[in-house]
Amino acid sequence: MQFVSEHPIPELVNPQPLIDLLRGEGAMDNIWSDEELPYIWSRQLSASLIDEFKPFGAAAALIAQTLGEAADPPIRTFEDLLHHRAPPVELLRQVKEMAKRDAVDPESSLPKPITAALYHISILLGRSVCRVSIASLPDVKLFEAVRWLSHQGWLDERTVELLRHHTRRLSAELLPNTDVPRSDDAVDFE
Repeated sequence: MQFVSEHPIPELVNPQPLIDLLRGEGAMDNIWSDEELPYIWSRQLSASLIDEFKPFGAAAALIAQTLGEAADPPIRTFEDLLHHRAPPVELLRQVKEMAKRDAVDPESSLPKPITAALYHISILLGRSVCRVSIASLPDVKLFEAVRWLSHQGWLDERTVELLRHHTRRLSAELLPNTDVPRSDDAVDFE
């Protein structure tokens, strides 16, 4: 029987860091190549929220499960959460905190750009959809991070469109009486 995946596993560009890791020689930091990031992002989007929160404790997993099941439609994956019309603010806050912990944990299996994407997108959705600030990050820094994200070739088109939509929405609220254009050019998506 041959297993065929919708998201094929890429060949490792440089297998040495993984070999070192399996031998117990080295941390997870910097073992992923840029070519592998699209696959990792795709995998992260399809990952079960409950499974991703289990390493942070049973309470975190239970909160994710409860909030996800209570949503309409239910939220089971990161993709469900990021593209939900009314994501629970507490679930966005949990994703932000998980990404923040992963970003500083040298043993985290997620590459730093992936954790940065989860962190900043959850903050953007909190501000734009839930109308709540879930971080002390100034809006200008959030827009800079979103601009950086929009230029990452590994980000899928649906997520880039999500960034565009919510950036325009938030820009219109924050800059209603200025001469700053409220178009894609205003946040340099091209």
